[in-house]
Amino acid sequence: MAVTVNVRWQEGTALFAIQGEVERDTFELMRDALTVASTDAEAIVIDVSDARLSDVDLLGLRHALDRAKVARPVLVCGSDGDRRRIDQALGRRAVLVDSLDVVGGQHGRDSTNPEPQPT
Repeated sequence: MAVTVNVRWQEGTALFAIQGEVERDTFELMRDALTVASTDAEAIVIDVSDARLSDVDLLGLRHALDRAKVARPVLVCGSDGDRRRIDQALGRRAVLVDSLDVVGGQHGRDSTNPEPQPT
């Protein structure tokens, strides 16, 4: 199964959803899309809860985020226990949440804390 990357916009949030197995050039294409999104989006959310990401894939995602200069995106990890591995691979560069429900409302922010709230 090849990877599927869907990008959609909702109220200033760019939502990237990655599903399936990642191919080698996926993160190059994603880096370009992240670069564009980072100039216009108030928040960037990347849903990897349905992706099968190896440690090498996670490093590819980390490099894509670094090259696109995306600061503190929200990563939806799911609740299957990969959260710690994802956090370590990304060098704690992202806010990790279990589901998109946490990101709802005002992009997961409240008036006293501008950062999305992890679960």
